[in-house]
Parts: sequence; C-alpha cells; structure tokens
Amino acid sequence: MLKIGDIIGDKYHVISLLGKGGMGTVYLCREMKSSSFFAVKEIKKDKRAYNYEADILKRLKHKSVPRLYETFETSSCFYMVLDYIEGETLKDKVLKGTLGQLEIMRILLDLIEVLEYIHSQSPAIVYGDLKPNNVIIKPNGEVVLIDYGTSRPYDYKKKQAEVYMGSLGYAAPEQYGHGIITPAADIYGLGAVLYYIFLKKGPDNAMEAIKERNYPDTIPLKYRYIIRRSLQIEPLDRYISIEEFRKDLLSKRDFYEDYRMLSLANSMEEGKTIEFFRMPDYNYYRSSGTAGI
Repeated sequence: MLKIGDIIGDKYHVISLLGKGGMGTVYLCREMKSSSFFAVKEIKKDKRAYNYEADILKRLKHKSVPRLYETFETSSCFYMVLDYIEGETLKDKVLKGTLGQLEIMRILLDLIEVLEYIHSQSPAIVYGDLKPNNVIIKPNGEVVLIDYGTSRPYDYKKKQAEVYMGSLGYAAPEQYGHGIITPAADIYGLGAVLYYIFLKKGPDNAMEAIKERNYPDTIPLKYRYIIRRSLQIEPLDRYISIEEFRKDLLSKRDFYEDYRMLSLANSMEEGKTIEFFRMPDYNYYRSSGTAGI
C-alpha cells in the first residue's frame, strides 16, 4: 500500500487515500508537472486477470463516466490515472437528509442515461456494482458513476451460471452464481439504490426486497412499484430494459393495479410466483381480492 508523499510513475505525488475495495485501492494524486489532481487506482497484478476496467474505460466517452488518461505498471501493480471527481457520494447525501423529490428524479435520470449508454455498447457492458458509494454528485448537480472494477462485457452466448461479486445488498442474485449475468443485473442494482434512497439502507437479502410488508406507505406508490419490480429475483421478472424503467419513472399513470398484482405475485408460494406474474391476462385475479397488500 502506498504512503502519503510517495511518487508513482515518476510523476504522480500521493496526497491521500480515497478508497479501498476488493479490486483495488484509489489515491488522490497531484501530477507534479501540471499540479493537476487525479484519482490513481492501484490494482495488484494477481487480480489483473479479473479486471476489465481499463479496457472498458478506454471505450467509454460520457459525461457521467470518469476519463482514463493513462496506464502504467510496476513489477507488482497496475495503475490507472483517472478523473478526480469532486462532490458528495449519494450515500452521504441521503444520510444528510438533503434530497428532495426533484433531486431524486434528476439523479435517477442521470443514472438511467449512463446505464443506457454502457448497455448500448457492442458488446454491451454490465456495470455490476451500483451502490450509493459509487454515485458521486458534483457541486453542479451532475452525477458521475465511478469504479468499473466489476464491470464486464456481456457475452450473450454464455449458457451456464457465472459468478462475480458486486456489493452485498446491491448485487443481483445471479451475480452469486444463480444464473447468467446480463444488463438486468444493473436494473436490480438501480432498484437497490432507489431502495436505499427511501429507506437509508440496502436490502439485507433478496426476499426482503420483494415483500410488500417491508415498504412503508410513506414511500410514494409509484416508487414502491418501481423498486420492487426492479428487485425481482428472476431477471425476466424485472424491467426488460433501462428504457422501460425510465418510462415508469416518468409516467403519471395510477400504479395501484400494477402494485396490487405484484404484491399478490410475491406473496404466492415459492415456484408459482414467476409463472403467475408473467401471465399475459390476469383479469381473473384482479377480481379475487387484495392478497399481499
């Protein structure tokens, strides 16, 4: 681990530690020649084979994605020089209690835009680690999504379960070896971030996230529906795309029937929920009461 005052790459002066995670350590550094500040991420070479971050960031050009300026390496570590993003994490903003409805909407729309962009790449990219600490809100209100250490190109040809970890409470069930990892994992992550915004915590487990009793009435019905729809255990039961998520977010329709049916589906016995919720015509069930609500 580097110390404050160290020089790396013969040009970057270590100022402070910004963060440390499973895929690397990030330092605030000042380039000695220009005095400009950068975030420099250090990745141990024994983890390099599992990290696609540099290759992915070279492909991405978006206002909500940090720029990659250069890479270099030593005998033991690989380094990436990135934009240093000034601002507050979404986690800090939520805990301060300073988020209003309009700001929540703006943050979500910015996240939707950047996710739509990375999912539109060829091949699509699965971000894989949506959580409040990875969402930075700049002083001008713009959102930047940082830390692409768990991001992966999506291989639609894969036929067997995969494993790559995100963050507990925010990673989709399939990221733990329960299925193929697709862009639907990011829809789950976005739902978990919205869960955090309203409840100040991430879901403790996948079942907590889908049960109606865990959502207080103080959360607007539309948001309760969007969160729970995004956090469905099976990817096919979530929104089919980020665009579909956006449509519901901006919709002014009455979500009562949708929410009632989702609650009924999630209250059924294990093994029946998926079949029920995907039924194309559920008028019969609409007249059968309000189970689950």
